[in-house]
Amino acid sequence: MSRRLLRALAVAAVAVCTLVAQGATGVAHAAALTTTSTDLATTATGSGPSGEWRVERVCSGPAQVGYAQCNSIRRIPPTAPTQPSAPSRQASADDPVYGYGPADLVSAYNLPAAGGDGITVAVVAAFDNPTAEADLAVYRAHWGLPPCTTDNGCFKKIDQRGGHDYPIPDESWAGEISLDLDTVSAVCPRCHLLLVEADTNSVADLGQAVDQAVASGAQVVSNSYGGPEHPDVSSTYGKHYQHPGVAIVAASGDYGYGMSFPASSPHVTAVGGTRLTRDDSTSRGWTEQVWDNYSGAPGSGCSTVEPKPYFQADPGCPGRTVADVSALADPLNGLAVYQTFGGYGWAQAGGTSLSAPIIAGVYALAGRTPAGDTPNWYPYAASAGSLNDITTGRNGNCDPAAAYLCTAGEGFDGPTGLGTPNGVAAFRAPGPHGHLAGTVTDATSHAPIANATVTVSGGGRSVTATTDAAGRYDVTESVGTFTVAVAAFGYAGVTRDVEVTDGQTATVDLALHAKPQVTLAGTVKDGSGHGWPLYATVSAPGTPLPAVRTDPFTGRYQMRVPVESALTLSVRADPAGYRTTDAQITVDATDVGRDFAVPVDDEICGAAGYHHNYAGLPAEPFDSTGVPTGWRVDNATENGGWEFNRGTVIPRTNETTGSGNFALIDTQFQDRKDTTLTTPPVDLTDVDHPVVGLRTRFVGYLPTQSADVRVSIDGGATWSTIWKQDALAIINGPLALPIPQAAHRSGVLVQFHYAGQFARYWELDDVYVGRRTCDPVAGGIIAGRVLDANTGDGVDGATVTSVAHPDSQATSVATPDDDNLGDGYFALFGQDVGDQKFTVSARNRVSLTRSVHVAADTVTRADFSLAAAALTVDRSTVTRDVRLGESGQASFTVTNSGSAKAHVSLVEQPGGFVPAGARVAAATAVPARRVPGGATAVRRAAGGQRVTSPPTVTSPPAMGATTASDAPAWAPMTDYPGGPIMDHAMARGDDGKVYVVGGTSDGYGPTARAYVYDPVRLLWSPLPNLPVPVQRPVAAFLSGRLVVAGGWGPLDAVTDVQIYDPATGAWTRGAPMPAPRGAAGGAVLDGQLYVVSGCTVGDCMPATTTVFAYDPARDRWSSRADYPASGAFMSCGGLAGQVICAGGVDLTTGDGSAATYSYDPRTDAWTRAADLPTGWWGAASTVANGQLLLSGGVAGGTGPTSSVTNEGHAYDPVAGEWHALPNAPTPFYRGAAACGVYRVGGARQYFEATATAQELPGYDICGPTGDVPWLSESDSAFTLKPGQSRTVTLKLNAGNASTVDQPGDYLAALAVRVDGPVQPAPVQVTMHVDPPKRWGRVSGTVSGADCTGSVAPLSRAMVTVRTKHSTTTLWTDEAGNWSVWVDKRDSPVTLVYSKDGFSDLTKRVEVRSGSTVSTDVVLQPDRC
Repeated sequence: MSRRLLRALAVAAVAVCTLVAQGATGVAHAAALTTTSTDLATTATGSGPSGEWRVERVCSGPAQVGYAQCNSIRRIPPTAPTQPSAPSRQASADDPVYGYGPADLVSAYNLPAAGGDGITVAVVAAFDNPTAEADLAVYRAHWGLPPCTTDNGCFKKIDQRGGHDYPIPDESWAGEISLDLDTVSAVCPRCHLLLVEADTNSVADLGQAVDQAVASGAQVVSNSYGGPEHPDVSSTYGKHYQHPGVAIVAASGDYGYGMSFPASSPHVTAVGGTRLTRDDSTSRGWTEQVWDNYSGAPGSGCSTVEPKPYFQADPGCPGRTVADVSALADPLNGLAVYQTFGGYGWAQAGGTSLSAPIIAGVYALAGRTPAGDTPNWYPYAASAGSLNDITTGRNGNCDPAAAYLCTAGEGFDGPTGLGTPNGVAAFRAPGPHGHLAGTVTDATSHAPIANATVTVSGGGRSVTATTDAAGRYDVTESVGTFTVAVAAFGYAGVTRDVEVTDGQTATVDLALHAKPQVTLAGTVKDGSGHGWPLYATVSAPGTPLPAVRTDPFTGRYQMRVPVESALTLSVRADPAGYRTTDAQITVDATDVGRDFAVPVDDEICGAAGYHHNYAGLPAEPFDSTGVPTGWRVDNATENGGWEFNRGTVIPRTNETTGSGNFALIDTQFQDRKDTTLTTPPVDLTDVDHPVVGLRTRFVGYLPTQSADVRVSIDGGATWSTIWKQDALAIINGPLALPIPQAAHRSGVLVQFHYAGQFARYWELDDVYVGRRTCDPVAGGIIAGRVLDANTGDGVDGATVTSVAHPDSQATSVATPDDDNLGDGYFALFGQDVGDQKFTVSARNRVSLTRSVHVAADTVTRADFSLAAAALTVDRSTVTRDVRLGESGQASFTVTNSGSAKAHVSLVEQPGGFVPAGARVAAATAVPARRVPGGATAVRRAAGGQRVTSPPTVTSPPAMGATTASDAPAWAPMTDYPGGPIMDHAMARGDDGKVYVVGGTSDGYGPTARAYVYDPVRLLWSPLPNLPVPVQRPVAAFLSGRLVVAGGWGPLDAVTDVQIYDPATGAWTRGAPMPAPRGAAGGAVLDGQLYVVSGCTVGDCMPATTTVFAYDPARDRWSSRADYPASGAFMSCGGLAGQVICAGGVDLTTGDGSAATYSYDPRTDAWTRAADLPTGWWGAASTVANGQLLLSGGVAGGTGPTSSVTNEGHAYDPVAGEWHALPNAPTPFYRGAAACGVYRVGGARQYFEATATAQELPGYDICGPTGDVPWLSESDSAFTLKPGQSRTVTLKLNAGNASTVDQPGDYLAALAVRVDGPVQPAPVQVTMHVDPPKRWGRVSGTVSGADCTGSVAPLSRAMVTVRTKHSTTTLWTDEAGNWSVWVDKRDSPVTLVYSKDGFSDLTKRVEVRSGSTVSTDVVLQPDRC
């Protein structure tokens, strides 16, 4: 079972075909593609195919940033078993073997029969293949290759540290390992093989494995895997692939045009892929073209991260170009490979996981690489004819100006590089050569200069290298005299002559002098009609110059630039809807002026003050779920056609670059459809140059699939095709198709025709016919800042609205990257000109309306200052000593230091009890707890509003809900900056900020990203990454630190505990959980983190019932009573002294749970509480205002009747009832929430994660709430005018024996709440109760012995204290300690000790006034 299943878990009503469409491989073997093709490789033994072949990707993917997936694809013959084999088995004469064999590769690539003696080729892969050596023996024996075993010293297998502590086995990567070992064996039978298994598929572990391979003596290292290219990945892990003297080979990927790492590294030989076919009509006997069919295509492209290596000179890519060379990769005529663990025995394999080890074997045949050489430059220096130039085929679509990056042609191209091997000459050193290396630095500061160009010229040729971040360069050249010229932006160039000798390195360090600087200044304005100043960023891409911001009110900017330089300025307007504008600037010796007029994007026409005008048919947005009025759908087949409901068989999202609904024709997993969508007749009599405009997404798959756009100017009698796509094309984005034949015509029809079966899909949106213009609207811009009247600081998140035009509004924002403009900035379009009223409002501030004179076509500045209440509390702590049986008073003063009336309320928050003299390990340790003789009645906290609007989706919940006009509603927040996210965790810190950690963007793997949200400044900030990326962990603040426990790691559920300290800004590790856990419920109670139920493995079948509790003071985990039912994705919280958990889903049965349970830590038992209205799981949940709040989630289980919902529920533990919570704006599930209430992310459906965030005001009491029976206030709610104060008197009552019957510290807090933007810290209240003089303390430790005589403290052992007048029950703490105070007049005291599994013990003690009687006991086991 796949270790990633639950990371990609969606509502299980999704059909398997949908999972495949979403790219989620939820089982160990990717969902198979089928074909009836019999286009086999020429070499085969055994009988031929008799049924359908299956093609599957061995590893699911693509991978997340920082991780890699293997690039192996296998074609499984119809004679193979339907499921992979687990035990190793031997091939027999009856086993059919399909695919090319060693002799085919030798023939196709003109390889020598001998070679490779003494050369070790390392194969680096992730995880363990336990049958690797045994399977290799079967393969080599079948093809008559010499044995390669551990015993004869030919084969060696190690872990990434060089030892034999192999990682966990993995069926998917086992297929990669078998392919690599078999391929190297086929090409280089005499080579030694070193298998290095990385612990995981992280680039960190794989990189360490590469280093270990080199350290273990490998001369060639093959890497048949890849992950997303990313600057952090390259800068951190690129060093692992830089080993001079060793050939490092990497696969370019199997997903077509696009880059992957490590193939993008300039230090490796990147290998593309071909389709190899025997052809006796050619002199070679073989033909090759780019591999590109339904099974995949090789990766290629231009790196945006890595610099161009000096030996590459292709003109269309300024960075590293992939690939360098290529070889056979097509699995439809791939190599015969043998694999048993996770395999099918014999199968046919391909992908660039095949081409990479082919090239690795060729490097080995070519001999050892000289010390100091990076041999990926050898093919570029090879003589003509040493490589087979591949000139036909493509692997996708790319910029036509650099079409060679995705299309084969003569010479170098992206999919196949320089070509495929023709012998080994191109893979060995071309002749005598040496090295030029050095460092380029600043002559004044001596700092290294990155990205300097180093041009080496001589012998009629030149090459150019780029310095790295340390200013270093390294070039290999033939022997001779060369000129080295160094240039860097902002510096005067330097030239030096140098001699290169064979096998030696000439070091040439160069220091450059900086040029003087001048000022470049100008103005940025709108360039499409209004001409107003624009707030914009002006940058110089490709240079180290910092970007500058324009003045938003004047458009002015200025920056310092070096003299005698040429640069490109790029201007990006902050207001949406403008195009980026670039200009070439030449700087002489004086200041330079350059103004910019930035045009709007007339395709979108979304800039403020502009709108589209149409002549002809206006844009059709397809917003309804039916055929638009006047349009027509005609189907030539019976299987349906165009639809407008986002898909019937496979739900789709809008991929056209449009938004909302769209028109769709889909034939994935469906029989043939032939259908047309026709517009209404269009009148174009006044249009000179009409077009058909549309947003589209066409995904081709098979040659039989086609899409075309037709136009008719004779009422449909005849049609002409104006656009057509078929086969493997992928078209995305807006199109404007000219239809000159329709100019000045009426009754024009446009038709969108599609035909195909078992293919892919075509989407349409915003279709118009005729002429569309983007025109200005009369008015001007009003811009300024919204300020806090109390502090003068900017107010972010305020809304500025035109009174006359309510749709015209803006939200004030923070400006962290502009040192000249404070926060609270806003800008909006004012329709018309003259005096207009604008209203500014912000939560917890007084709204303000005033008039502003709006000038046409310019920016009018208007700042608004909002009044708000602000409280000052003179004391943060209140402590009073009170004798048991008596009462006392204390007070504090609240002052309104703000500029608006303050409505103040006080909310009691229970804080626990510490017995006098108790032995406590730390302040947060859990003391012994007693069960009072009678239950204490706890009232609902004042001000805890529970009113909601009724649900708007699915059936109304079966519970009562009070509706009120002033019920709170969800309000938008700034989107999560990490992009779409689901399965993350959130927690509110002691600083009032909201922390978001981990999660996944698409279900494929976890992220390590973390951010913090400041609800006062409404600003997101990044945190250091988690040490271990996790998905669906449990997170909470304990003792001022963020504790993140468990979750799914890159492979499976983990035990990791990661702790972030906001004071130090650093992550540390805590004690690991006793067992792995993902998708568990989490709650905080009495300073401990509870982890409830959840998944112990990736597939979560079944979920567990175990419960753990984490004590941060001791950094220790302990077990609690099992949860009554197994489940995952439940909602939990600590409330009213109990852990409350609700909902969840059992992945084994698919049933969603409606059950609610409460856990009492005193009795270590779960009790059933009020049920939810239906099964519920995957909600965003938190605790606030003394309630457990659930928002969104899945109503039901995982069956077809379940649904993702926007409903919410709130559980009040005092009333024991569920109430409705306001509906979220949209349905979502697997999101997260924190007290406030703040909700972030989640998925709309399936794996469609979102970055949206909302806030539900009024739920900001984050501690436990409820009546504190020993505390009362003179005023619990009052109003203060600005400057007014109120003294609050507290009564601390230790005279009620039913609530205060023991000496010690009684803790509570008073939350001081105000309708202002900032809440003061709660007032901490401590009542220290002293014992009466006649009382004494009885305490002790309860331990237990096992059958060997070992003794250890017993936690939660029961101690029953019996006196003459009462009976009290206590439970020991984690260290087995307990204590109680007793009146001496009740002496003697009988103590009964009990614990499950141990024999009871009874003791009698005498109480001594004013002192402690200690009695420690050891309980004996019931039986041994």
